[in-house]
Amino acid sequence: MINGPTILRSGAMATELVLRHGDGRVRVTFQHAPVWEQGVEPGSCPPQGLKLFRTMLSREALRPTAPTVETEEQDPPKEGNPIF
Repeated sequence: MINGPTILRSGAMATELVLRHGDGRVRVTFQHAPVWEQGVEPGSCPPQGLKLFRTMLSREALRPTAPTVETEEQDPPKEGNPIF
């Protein structure tokens, strides 16, 4: 699942990618901000591009305990294409 881009209060944008893994999921959030060419006043025109400035990775589980190496080895993803 992909969610975004979403505009944050700071003016930056975030895009979230969520992938199923075993009995949990992996969530990756990319944050990017507008950039202007050198010599162009920011805000004087639309941005010329987006710059990736932060990537956050988190693992979440559907069980009451946090994901660990041992618990994820007990329930590995199945071979082939995932079924949602």
